[in-house]
Formats: sequence, C-alpha cells, structure tokens
Amino acid sequence: MNKRKILSPNSGYERSVELNKLFTDFVELNEDDIDVLNSCTTEVPEEIGLIGCILKQNNYLNNARLLIGSLHLYNFELVDRANQILNRSEKEIKTLIDEIARRFLENTDELSKYENKVYAILFSVLYD
Repeated sequence: MNKRKILSPNSGYERSVELNKLFTDFVELNEDDIDVLNSCTTEVPEEIGLIGCILKQNNYLNNARLLIGSLHLYNFELVDRANQILNRSEKEIKTLIDEIARRFLENTDELSKYENKVYAILFSVLYD
C-alpha cells in the first residue's frame, strides 16, 4: 500500500485508484496499513465505503463506512461487498443506524472530528 497516496494524494483520483486497487486485490493488511486507512480523512462517500470494506472492522465508525458503501449509487461491487461484510437483516441494519445516531447525538464532543464527519455523511446519504 502506498501511504502517501492514501493520506496526502496529489489528487482525489490518485487516492481513489489506490483504494480501488486494495479493494479489488484483497490485500492482506498489517498493523501499519490498518493505521493508515484509519487515519485517512477522505469525505468522498465512495472512498469511505471502500475503506470500510478493506478494513472489515466491526466498530461504529467502520459500520458507518460500510453503510455508506452499501448505499452507493454507481459502484455495485462496493454495494454488494459492503452488504456482505455487514451481514445483517433489514431490522438489524435499522437498529445499527439507530445506535450510530444515538452515539452521534449523545457523544459528539467525545468523538474525533473525522468520526463526527463520517456520521454526518452517513445521515446525509440516508436522508437525502
């Protein structure tokens, strides 16, 4: 993985290409790679979803990333993979969204600026 292309790309396209490569190649991640992906502050919904699928972590932030990916309008492979990783029923998805909303509203001051941003993007995608 090219750390520079993820954290400080010359263009959004450069980051997108690198994330798509990681997404399609099923790369084995080491701790440094995981830290780089978790440090990425992209606000592009498709890239957020790609990171969620690459990380496959089960925490609120990554589940929000996966939900964003599962709602993408054009990248059907991203939608399918995000839904596979989430692996929840429609009722469980609604419960997860409620839990994330509660976390967003009740713990805003305790969350990182980026985690707050991802949640805001999720809710704008959900309710647009």
